Amino acid sequence: MALKSKLTKDEHAKLPDALKEHYVERDGAFVLDADGLEDAGSLRSALEKERKERAAAQRQHRELLDKIGDMDPEQARAAVKKLHELEEKGLLDAGKVEEVIKARTDAMQKDHANQIAGFKKQVEERDAQISTLTKSFTDLTIKSDLTPLFLKKGGRPEALEDAIARMTMLGVDGVRWAMKDGAIVALAGDQIKYGKDPQKPMSFDEGLELLASKAPHLFQPSSGAGAGGGSGAGGAGGFTISREDARNPQKYQAAKDAAAKAGQSLNIAAA
Repeated sequence: MALKSKLTKDEHAKLPDALKEHYVERDGAFVLDADGLEDAGSLRSALEKERKERAAAQRQHRELLDKIGDMDPEQARAAVKKLHELEEKGLLDAGKVEEVIKARTDAMQKDHANQIAGFKKQVEERDAQISTLTKSFTDLTIKSDLTPLFLKKGGRPEALEDAIARMTMLGVDGVRWAMKDGAIVALAGDQIKYGKDPQKPMSFDEGLELLASKAPHLFQPSSGAGAGGGSGAGGAGGFTISREDARNPQKYQAAKDAAAKAGQSLNIAAA
């Protein structure tokens, strides 16, 4: 069972001493002491708000498009009235009427086009905001779930960021955890990677076991099964990045820098 991010005093008292030190008392409760563990509620609320505002912008966009085929009645009446006024004053002959009508029609169409462009920009901005919020929410969710599991399995607290980077971006033996179809799952390339149960994606628990076998230096020495005791600094597989991520210059450079910092090689997973 994964460690909870927040415990009551009674729950904390029941923990083994080795795990108690990873919690700090705050506002009458005990909270897991790990960087980056924030309340995901604010991110979830912001994401929902952006989605609703984007839907409203798209609705207004569609309504505006429905109007393009017909001139606005108020503007049309104003144009006709102005033409009558010019006619009565003798400032307009038959040859100029069509020019005035065309000029007013062009102006109205241009105004419609400007409004459409404005709404399109709003929709694009909403899309960008939703994408940013979704990524932040995904990163926070993964980190919140992985942190207690990693510590429970004997992971070194100072190696937490390294472990999360391997699990989510660099990959562990070609497998990484990311959002797909609204859920966080293990992926090998773009395909779901199944675990011991062939009907279920590989779990975080299985992923950490794989990580311990590839990078034992990230875990505390253990006489039991968990961290894998053995072989020195840095598994033989090194860092592995998917082909899709390798095509992204930013992700590739980040992976390359992380691998160099750890003194390991960077591998690209087979398709």
